[in-house]
Amino acid sequence: MRFMPVLALLALALSVPAYADGYWVDRSGKILKTAKAGFCIRTGKWDAKKADRACMEAAKKGSSMAMKK
Repeated sequence: MRFMPVLALLALALSVPAYADGYWVDRSGKILKTAKAGFCIRTGKWDAKKADRACMEAAKKGSSMAMKK
């Protein structure tokens, strides 16, 4: 029974997403997106030089839609 907390921590560590090139990604390497708007989730290491084209297009489209409302 002493190993249960260790196993729980290991399971948590394996389920936490990683980040790559300034975006949070899942295990398969796909960029994580917000549930409602579908925006890519950036990390603190995000840089405009490394920006994903599809994510930037979605952000531009989303911001222009917000202005129309």
